Amino acid sequence: MKNNKIYLKLFSAVLAILFVLPFLSSCTQNKTVIGTVNGEKVYYDELYFLVSNYKRSVAEKCNNDPALMQKELDKLVRENIVTNYAMLALCEEFGLNYGDIEAEVDGELELFILDNFNGDRTEYKDSCKAIGMSERYHRHLLALDLLCEKLPAKYVEKKLVLTEESDIIAYVKDNFVRTNHLVIFNDEGDDIKANENKITEAKNRLDRGEKINSLIGKGFSEDFSDPDASGYHFTKGTMVEDYENVAFSLEVGEYSDIVRTYSQNNSDEYVSCFYIIQRLEMSDEYIDKYYIDIKNDYYNSIIYNDMTELKESMKFIPNEKYNDLDLTDLPDTTDITTIVVISVLTTVAVVAVVTVIILKQIHKKKNISYNDKKHRRK
Repeated sequence: MKNNKIYLKLFSAVLAILFVLPFLSSCTQNKTVIGTVNGEKVYYDELYFLVSNYKRSVAEKCNNDPALMQKELDKLVRENIVTNYAMLALCEEFGLNYGDIEAEVDGELELFILDNFNGDRTEYKDSCKAIGMSERYHRHLLALDLLCEKLPAKYVEKKLVLTEESDIIAYVKDNFVRTNHLVIFNDEGDDIKANENKITEAKNRLDRGEKINSLIGKGFSEDFSDPDASGYHFTKGTMVEDYENVAFSLEVGEYSDIVRTYSQNNSDEYVSCFYIIQRLEMSDEYIDKYYIDIKNDYYNSIIYNDMTELKESMKFIPNEKYNDLDLTDLPDTTDITTIVVISVLTTVAVVAVVTVIILKQIHKKKNISYNDKKHRRK
């Protein structure tokens, strides 16, 4: 009778675990670890967001070849993951730690939901799900942004950047370039050939003497809506590589040929696109008008260079979960949780069965021992 009670208690405990696990899994839905960078855990929801944003452009680039897509997606996500954690490591070198700004992150998130969704958290979560973003990863990015915003002051404090206006202007004139451009993004559902014809027409009109700003105003660009826009300024290593290489190769006033590359569209999706780039003069008037922005971009370029150097010593180390994934067909975060729960439930069931068998063996041995004693007494 006593052993029957033991079995009953064991069975009840297993049932309790099976009942509670699905609820526990909902709390750890986005906590599936897929690897590490610099000792920091990397979670599945980060991978899922990156793949969601790169997948369509990679499919186009690789002609939907699954093997090529897997290889390209793997390369892109590793690059992005290491970049994020290199920035985090750089912040930590200056005493800027993730755990110290949790209250700020809470405030930023609430403000974001209020500004974009009138405070409706359900609408916010639905919007996140639509772009493959989890709230945990959104909080991670908000925290990283807040930490990075504090870095320039640390660089100034430690005299790692120029601070005199004349020195900054001289540096910018030697190392920055200013451009304007036309761009057509190949958004989902677009006719890429039609987009190519449109940018070709724009190039022909530029060759006939029309100005780039007038074509922006006539709908030949999906970036600037202001035909009087003053353009961009940037330094090496901070822009899309194809765009950057062409920009620095141009003479002031010169137009590029059509540049086909990949970039973020107005919805922050990574897509293929067509550019025509014009290099503009980094004039005193322009620098004077946009000096605050230019100074901040100078600081950020120095920080970016340090991050890039730090990044060289860092590597994403995947675990078995990552290596088993098909990046071209990832399960969403709910599915990956289900997989984990099933795995845990299976383990619990096996342990329960083994435990019952062991208890039965112990019970059997006790009976044998008892019978032996009875025989010896006789």
